Amino acid sequence: MSLHPLTTDELQALRKELHRDLRKDLLDEVQTLVAQRPNAPPPDYLRPEEACRFMQISSSTLYKLRKSGLPSIRVEGLLYLRVSDINNFLASQQVVNA
Repeated sequence: MSLHPLTTDELQALRKELHRDLRKDLLDEVQTLVAQRPNAPPPDYLRPEEACRFMQISSSTLYKLRKSGLPSIRVEGLLYLRVSDINNFLASQQVVNA
């Protein structure tokens, strides 16, 4: 196996990949630490991936729920869902078995 010097493009791609991996690892660690806080109040707003975990659904199901009326908020291009909106929407979808 021979080694060759990396090109500028290869170095930039490697830097982006390392940055992306580090960012994901840090975010996962912070979320784990936050989730372990005792008596921590739940957040008022969730990002889509957090809302999926909260409702135990897939991202495609979340998309369908948003299309069928689940309110969401977009701030500077980022999507958020209010926990109270999620709870109210789910309550309004209850089916009473006859």
